[in-house]
Amino acid sequence: MVTLIATVFVFAVIVLIHEWGHYITAKWTGMRVDEFAIGFGPKVWSTTRGETEYSVRAVPLGGFTAIAGMTQEDVETNQVPASRAFVSKSAPRRFLVIVAGAMMNFILAIVLMAGIFATQGVTSLSTEPRVGGVVAQSAAAQAGIVAGDRILAIDGTPISVWTDISPQVEKAGGNVIHITVDRNGSVRELETIPQSKDGRVLLGITPSTIVQEVSPIDAILLSVERCYLTVVQMLQALAGMVTGETSGADLAGPVGIAQLAGNVARTGFSNLLMFTAVLSLNLGLINLLPIPVLDGGRLVQIIWEAIRGKRLPDEALYRIQMVGLVFLAGVFILATGNDLLRFLK
Repeated sequence: MVTLIATVFVFAVIVLIHEWGHYITAKWTGMRVDEFAIGFGPKVWSTTRGETEYSVRAVPLGGFTAIAGMTQEDVETNQVPASRAFVSKSAPRRFLVIVAGAMMNFILAIVLMAGIFATQGVTSLSTEPRVGGVVAQSAAAQAGIVAGDRILAIDGTPISVWTDISPQVEKAGGNVIHITVDRNGSVRELETIPQSKDGRVLLGITPSTIVQEVSPIDAILLSVERCYLTVVQMLQALAGMVTGETSGADLAGPVGIAQLAGNVARTGFSNLLMFTAVLSLNLGLINLLPIPVLDGGRLVQIIWEAIRGKRLPDEALYRIQMVGLVFLAGVFILATGNDLLRFLK
């Protein structure tokens, strides 16, 4: 139940804010919006205010904004006045409406992160050699190390900062090491054999954390910085997939995201909000990729038409969108396959 509620919450928030960006800018630029929907599938509830129908649909994992006159065929079929149709507006206005969805996702991420930083402070890893956590059944757990212990020495070598620990553990290899710890003012001598995993020698401990209070202004600045760095990392990961430097094995689909949302929700609501912020950045960035069907593909189309001075024929747009749909379907199948493999492991 926690996973279901968390998944609906995350998707509802990031998709609603995305579609609201399209909706509000379409209204502002004089376009006719026929429907603003939350969810997909059959209508559960709807009401009409002015010329726009507002609806809630059965599957609350998305939504859409139906802007009138997205194609010339739509204008003719539904008799959309030229002054209210999307295709009849200037390139800058159409560009604004399409890009607004992703921009709202970026703004949402900044607001959520800033709110978390302002109310809960900023958590960072401590440099002191104090144990923050112990991995279950690890070498440290077998030695009797507990959270809060300060490591004073390993095999007689003094430890002054956290980064001193790993080299000493690596040097010991698979041999017994002697660890001197300070536990609430009491010095204790412990010993254990480090464990090897993926070519690394591990003790099985994590550092302690420090929570620092920040002002609202600093929270906003820090949020913008974190969002920027997150987007850069996402772009690097996408570039790695394109060049073949990294595989798509870590690509997650709806099932994987739902599992992550449920796991994060169990650790606290603030962590779920942070997860929502990161996923909002992801949605915004993905939508700006120059792929047909996505917002980025439509932005390329608008720029191309502005340069050429004429619109692409509806038939050409249809074929381009079909290519985009096939590509996205392939990505969806790959991501869902990864989700199932993780689930079966």
